Amino acid sequence: AAGLASLIGFPLPAEVGMFLSPSGPVVANNNGAFGVQSVVAADSGLALGALFDVTANGNGAFGIQAINQSPNGVAVGLAGSSENLAEILQLGENVAGIFGLDLPLSIPGGGQMQANGNGAGGFMMQTMGDSAAINAVVGLETLGNGGFGTMLGTYSDGLSIAALARLYTAENIGAGLLFDVYGLNTGAIGLLADVFADVNGDSGITASIDSPNGFAALVSLSTDVLRPLGGSLGEMFLGAPLDIPGDPFGPVVASGNLGNGFTANVTGNDFAAAVLLDTWADGNSNNGFDLTVASANGTSIAAILASDVLLNLVNDMGVLPEPIVFDPLGYVSASGNGANGIVLNQGGNSGAYAILAGIRADDNVLGDGIQASLTSAAGDAYAILVDADADDNGDDGIDLSLSANGYAISALLFSNVDGNFDDGLHLVQNSANADAFALLANTEAWDNGGVGFWYDLTAPNGDAAICATDVEAYFNGGRGARFTLAAGDEAAL
Repeated sequence: AAGLASLIGFPLPAEVGMFLSPSGPVVANNNGAFGVQSVVAADSGLALGALFDVTANGNGAFGIQAINQSPNGVAVGLAGSSENLAEILQLGENVAGIFGLDLPLSIPGGGQMQANGNGAGGFMMQTMGDSAAINAVVGLETLGNGGFGTMLGTYSDGLSIAALARLYTAENIGAGLLFDVYGLNTGAIGLLADVFADVNGDSGITASIDSPNGFAALVSLSTDVLRPLGGSLGEMFLGAPLDIPGDPFGPVVASGNLGNGFTANVTGNDFAAAVLLDTWADGNSNNGFDLTVASANGTSIAAILASDVLLNLVNDMGVLPEPIVFDPLGYVSASGNGANGIVLNQGGNSGAYAILAGIRADDNVLGDGIQASLTSAAGDAYAILVDADADDNGDDGIDLSLSANGYAISALLFSNVDGNFDDGLHLVQNSANADAFALLANTEAWDNGGVGFWYDLTAPNGDAAICATDVEAYFNGGRGARFTLAAGDEAAL
């Protein structure tokens, strides 16, 4: 801290700097109520609460409870481990070094942040600010608590931003992670990176990103995808690879929970988007993924993707001087759940657009592998599924519904829908005032109890067309394929 202050032109006196020198972790274990309870309040201006390297285990109520509030200003909450904070600062130093700058950002690091085995929740931070609220937590462990593992709440009448990275939360009686971001008028942004939420008594991850009068966006990813990008793209365009500090994490995991694996509700007035990369949600008692993305007066976008597919596509297209070298993270997995693998409910007044790529949604007991519904009252609805396998599920492999005032367009490419109890693919697609088009290519449907491919396209004021190429449908209980088209203008198969 003293080095940073000196760097920006405010050297600290020695008697002040001594208070900011390393002094070891904070330990608050085995207390009757709270381990740590922190309240930071400012009527106006900035309210800042920061908790690092705290161990709060075995307390009767919460391990850590922190409240930061500024009713007429900005509120900021920071927390985590110095080990992971040191990695972030080292990354900043590495970036500066590429540009020839010597910034003394490194800190000793090595500390941990824990809230385990508490009687109620493990870690809770709520930050409330009028014009803006910001939460940032990196490096946290919440295991075996009597309530939820982690709760991060960020609330503002203006803009709310929350980021949570490197979280291990498992075997809690309640949910693993409750992640709530609310920005009334401007927007709400949520970022989840490197989260492991396993075997909790409720959902693994529950995220609510809401802006009634603005925009809402959620991004969840494994930072492992940044490692090959930093290495390859740094070498190509900056003349030196950009090293990402820290150990690889692997995929985001939300598995084995008593509830949904990953629940996300993203709702915004002007715009709503959810992007989930490299996530596993297997063996949960309800749905693997349960995702709602809705924009009351704008566009909604949903993407559930495996980064391997994206990186391979970039390499195959040859758009970079050299291919990106990467260690595969594997498919997005939504298998072996008690109900459905993936449920997507999406609405956007001016348009609803979804892409799912690199998916394995197999062996889900009572429901579909992938169930997606897209609606747009005044715009288009597009659904694109690439390399999306849905086999041996208790209902349909893929159940897809599109309803739009404008164009209704779907594509299913390079996928398998085999061995499902009902249909392999069940698609209903309606366009009220434009065209309905569907592309089915390089896909097979074998051994389903119902129809292999069940298509129903309606466009009363436009065209309806299906293009099916390189398609196999064998040994299904019903027909191999059933295509129904109804159009006000032209219908073509």
